[in-house]
Amino acid sequence: MAPQTLTLTSQLITGSVALIAGLGGAGLTTFVNRKNTKDSMAAARLTAEEQSIKAQEQEHAAWLRDKKQEAYAAYQAEAGTLFRKVNGWYGDDEPVPSVDGLPPILGRVRLIGSEDAVLLANAMSVSVSSSWSNRVYERTYRKGGKTEEAKKQRDESNRLRTQFNDLLAKYLTVVRRELGAHGSNRNAQP
Repeated sequence: MAPQTLTLTSQLITGSVALIAGLGGAGLTTFVNRKNTKDSMAAARLTAEEQSIKAQEQEHAAWLRDKKQEAYAAYQAEAGTLFRKVNGWYGDDEPVPSVDGLPPILGRVRLIGSEDAVLLANAMSVSVSSSWSNRVYERTYRKGGKTEEAKKQRDESNRLRTQFNDLLAKYLTVVRRELGAHGSNRNAQP
């Protein structure tokens, strides 16, 4: 072979090798870039999913807090109203105030309330029911002329009133703490 042909062949081989190396490098770069893009997209998708889950959890927590607040407030209002009605009822001719509205509202507290709130609400319900029974006995004794027994029932009414007020104050403290409403601790009166 002629020296010129050899040089040309050598340059052709060198050029081909350079072209192949360049194409290989470009292909490798494309492969690496594609992999990096896929990894970035997967990471972004995971981040978006995590943010979505966190947002859903926050929405659920806010919803549950609102439902608890509604249940706690409705129970406190109903228990306090019934307790006042029962303890304000003296007339022998008046019908006995009904306490039938309390259990369904207590059921809502039992369903979504914290353990402490449920325990206190249960105790308050017992106090309301005990007051109701006590007042019925007092009325019966008073109608029957048993003044000493009626007086004992009035004394028991005073004890139950103190007990209910204490339970109500504890209930409100627990509920405020749970709901994050740590404002001033007001005197709770039914």
